[in-house]
This record gives sequence, structure tokens and C-alpha cells, in this order.
Amino acid sequence: MGGQIIEKMRKQYGIHWVGVKFYQFLPDKEILDLYYDKSQFRFCEAINKAIIHPIIFKKDNLNCEPAKFIFKWSEKTRDDIITICLDKRNIDYDTAKDIIYNLEELNNAPKYIGLNTDKDPDIAIAYLNPKTAMDIVRMYHDETGQELKVVISSIMSICGNLAVKSYVTNEITLSFGCDESRIYGGIDRDSLAMCVPKSLFNLFTKDNISKKAVVEGKIN
Repeated sequence: MGGQIIEKMRKQYGIHWVGVKFYQFLPDKEILDLYYDKSQFRFCEAINKAIIHPIIFKKDNLNCEPAKFIFKWSEKTRDDIITICLDKRNIDYDTAKDIIYNLEELNNAPKYIGLNTDKDPDIAIAYLNPKTAMDIVRMYHDETGQELKVVISSIMSICGNLAVKSYVTNEITLSFGCDESRIYGGIDRDSLAMCVPKSLFNLFTKDNISKKAVVEGKIN
């Protein structure tokens, strides 16, 4: 599942991509019947699970308060999230405040979030090795003529600073994960995470990628 775009991206670089759909309306009953997951999990954990099988879920499924907040599925405030971070991390209050108050968040709470359930995803996430990330960054540079500018954070790194930020800003985002995503999300020590917004999918699915972007063994 995930549609032809996700399949083309997979073939282009030989890695699994998870297409993420923020459903603003109720999905088709068929999708809910096939893919609704009643269990409890973190968003980063769900991304890892969706590599094997598509998943669709709602706010009741998430057991991570920061993720609920960033998806507008929580009544908690940014100050509440700062307190949660301070309880988990030995971090200065002003540093935590600066990070949390600069987080992007969804404008509207989705009814459901689908992972590889829709042929028209809003963003695509992959866990990949540094070499493949470099190949993609080089392709982006060659195709757009622009440098890829990213901000790396170790707080809410997959749900907030990767997925939501890419969706809201229409930019490629990178993350090395956070403690939770490394434990529960299946990101191993030699991997990082990348998110690509729908507006840039065409760069990854072009039939005629420029010769500068061709990397031996990666782009055919």
C-alpha cells in the first residue's frame, strides 16, 4: 500500500518509505476494517510497524503525550510538554522552552493518521543509512540548485521535528531520533530518519533524473 509514489521511491533508492496521511475526514470503511490497529503505541513505533503492514490509528492509540500534542490530539499546552521533557531529560529549562516553543504543529487535528494506507500520502518517512541520505541530499541539490537546510533536534524528533515540520513547511527534514524513537521506533545505531513532503515527491519519481544525481548502484 501507499500508492505508486511510495513504490517508485522505494525502487529508486532500495529503501522502505512509509506514506503518512493526515485524514481530515473519516477514511473509507474498507480502510478502517483492514488496517485499524487497536493497540497502544508511539508514533515512531507505528512507523516501524507500518514497514511490514499498513496501519491506521486515532488519538486513543497513541501513548506518547508529546506526539498527541503535536498532532493536536491533546489539551496539554507547550508548557506542559516542557515539564514532561524536564522530567525525562537533564536539560536546562530555557533550552527546553526554546525547542518546544519553536516546534511546528498541525493546524487542524486529523480524524485519523494512516501509514501506507492511502495512495495519496501527505508526507513520506524512511529510516535509512547515512550513505543513502547523502545520495538523496546530493540529488536534491542537483535537481533544485539549493542546499538542504535542516535543524536537528533530539526532542520529539520523529513526530514533531520530522513528520509535522515537513508537512507544515513543505521541506525535507532529517532526524537522528530521540531516546524513545531509538528504543521503540526501530532506528538502529547506523540509521537516521528522513521525511519528504508531498510537494517534493516529484524529485524522487522523475523518469529523467539529471546525470549529476546518478549514484552507482542507487539510481537506475
